Amino acid sequence: MEKLETLFSGLDDKQDVNQFIVDEKGMVVFSSDPAMIGLKHSQVMSKLDNNNYYVVHHESNLSGWHFYSIVLRDKLLAEINQIRNVTSLLLLLLIVLGFLTAFFISGSISNPIRRLNGLMRKVEKGDFNVVAEHNSLDEVGHLARSFNRMTAEIKELIEQIKLEEKKKRSAELNALQNQINPHFIYNTLSVIKWMAQAQMADN
Repeated sequence: MEKLETLFSGLDDKQDVNQFIVDEKGMVVFSSDPAMIGLKHSQVMSKLDNNNYYVVHHESNLSGWHFYSIVLRDKLLAEINQIRNVTSLLLLLLIVLGFLTAFFISGSISNPIRRLNGLMRKVEKGDFNVVAEHNSLDEVGHLARSFNRMTAEIKELIEQIKLEEKKKRSAELNALQNQINPHFIYNTLSVIKWMAQAQMADN
C-alpha cells in the first residue's frame, strides 16, 4: 500500500479524479478514496452515474490488475466550458466592436455628404454664401472643394451679370435722354417763336 500511495502521491492535487486499482478477483486493492478499498468493482461502478462521469480503464499485462480513473464530467469540462464562454464573450464583443466601427466609419462618410447636400439645397434657394468644410483629403473633401469653387464662380458670374445689367440700363437711359434733348430744344424754340409772333416782335 505504501508503494502504491507513493506511486499515486503525485495525484494528490487532483481532487476531482478518483484513482483505484482492482485485482484479478475484482476487488479494489487501492484507491485515492480509502472508503473504496475492499469493495468489489461492481459495487463501485454501480454507485456511479455513467452519464455524469468519464471512466478511463487500463489492464496491466504483467499483473492482470485493472487501473481505473474516474473523472466527473462537469469537472473535466469546466475549463472547456470556461474557454467556450470566454470565446463566446470575446466573439460577441468583436461583433459589437465591428458594428460600432462600421457605424462610425459609415457616419464619417455619410455625414459630410449629408451636410454637403444641405448646402446644395441652400444654393438652390439662391444662397451662394455657403462654404463646405474640406479638411479631409478623400473624395468627399475633393467634392467639397469643387463645390466651394463652383459656388464662388456662380457668385462672381451673378455679380458680373448685375454689373452688366446696370451698365446696360445706364446706356439705355443715356440713349433715351439723347433722344429727349433734341425734342426739348425744338419745343423750346417753337414756344419762343410763337411768343415772338404774339408780341409782334419780328426781330
